[in-house]
Parts: sequence; C-alpha cells; structure tokens
Amino acid sequence: MTDFKATTAKEFRLSRRWQWLLLVPVMVHLLAVFSEPFHFFSRSDVQSAPDATLLRNWLHPYSQWMYLDHGYFFFAPNPGPGHLLRISASDDPLPPAAEHRSHEDEVTSDLIVLLLPDRKSQFPRLLYHRYFMLSEFYYNRYAPYELTPELSRDPVLMQNWKSDRKLYTKIQQSIISHTKNKTGKTFVRLDRLERALPERASILKQGIRLTDPQWISVLPETMSESPSIQPQTSASSVRNGTEEQPINNENAEAIPAQALPQKDRGR
Repeated sequence: MTDFKATTAKEFRLSRRWQWLLLVPVMVHLLAVFSEPFHFFSRSDVQSAPDATLLRNWLHPYSQWMYLDHGYFFFAPNPGPGHLLRISASDDPLPPAAEHRSHEDEVTSDLIVLLLPDRKSQFPRLLYHRYFMLSEFYYNRYAPYELTPELSRDPVLMQNWKSDRKLYTKIQQSIISHTKNKTGKTFVRLDRLERALPERASILKQGIRLTDPQWISVLPETMSESPSIQPQTSASSVRNGTEEQPINNENAEAIPAQALPQKDRGR
C-alpha cells in the first residue's frame, strides 16, 4: 500500500523543465505586484528612482491588464489630505473672481457647479468611490502651467515637465468635453480642491466638523501661487465669486472659479 502511494505521487510530479516554465510567469506576476508600490514610494516631487521607473515601465502593460496599478497613498500608512475636483459650467463667461459684483442678479443663473466626489449626491457608495478615485487621479497628474526659471534650466526636468503637462492638458480637455456633452454648456472650468486634515483639538475641543468648508483650499495651477483658503461657502459667495483666482491659465474656455454651494460642502 505504501509503495503504491509513493509510485502514484511520483507519477504526478512535474519535471524540472515544467517547474521552470511555471516559475517564470509566477515571478513576473510577483514583480508586477511589487513594481507599482516600489515606483510610488521611490518618487519625489520632480522625479522617480531610475531603477523603479525602469522596472515599472517594463511591467506596466501587464500591471494595467491585471489591474495591479492601484493608488497607495489614500489610506496607509498615514492618510494625507483629500483632493476634490470642482467643475463649473455656464453658457456665458463669468468675470474674474477679483471683480466682485455688487448685485446678485448680475450673475448668470445658469451656472452649474459639480463636485467630485460628493457623498450626498453620488449613491451608491461605489459610485462615490469611483469619483473619489477620479479626483485623486486628476490631482496626481497635475503639472504646473510653467516651471520657475531655476527649474527650467535643468533639461531633464524640462523634458519631464513637457510630457507631464501634455498628459495633464489632455485629461483636462477630456473632462471639459464630457461636461459640455452632459450639460450642454459652452464654458467649463476645472478647479483642484484640497481638504486638509484638521487637528485633533479643532474637532474635540472646538467642535468643528470634518465637513466644515474651512478645511477646503483652492490649489493653484502655477508654481508661484499658494492655495487660497475659502472663508465661507454661502450662497452669496457663490454668486459674487470671492475666491482668489489662478493666473496664467491657458484654457481659453475656462470660467472663473466659484465657491462651493451650500449643498456641496461635504465630501
């Protein structure tokens, strides 16, 4: 009986050749799983580690096919600030935000402001998560309108910036075209927003809610600007356009940024 089991087990043992043939795709798959987080954690604000970039570029088609190129920044080890995408659409161009209006009826009434993600209007939760991933993807692909004179002297950084800016502009135009088709509006403006993580004292001692608009700031489109914190999100601020505006915006179809409406305060 024992001899029969040993003989049977030996018959089904793979040859060394087949073991190596199966080992190769397993190793490739494990490298693909490793390459995406390795590339993510080895990058800086201006470039990534050459070896991580080489490995990732070689395995990226397979990673995309197997859906292994996930984001690794949202939840661990330390979650950072959240990023939202605000889409403003209108039939008529609006004046720059610095030009405050004295009468609310001077502002066009056809303004549509969409916030991605918005947990109140996007249901079920999976739909909200889709928009959440889209807004973070848009944020991660950001490339400034232009480089500072110091950075532009570096040919490697300049070349990387040109390719990143080209991709970022394509994503912008894709979202703008989709918004025009959906809303039928002529002018579209995209604004990157950031929701900062509040301090513990602000929540526990002062009682400020996580959804309070004071944690939201408008991110600039150029390297020379700093984010502008929104002081309020009342209906009057939406109509008056009280936010500081990014300069040097190359999108001729853009309309000025508008403050978040009351219903879009929460994420």
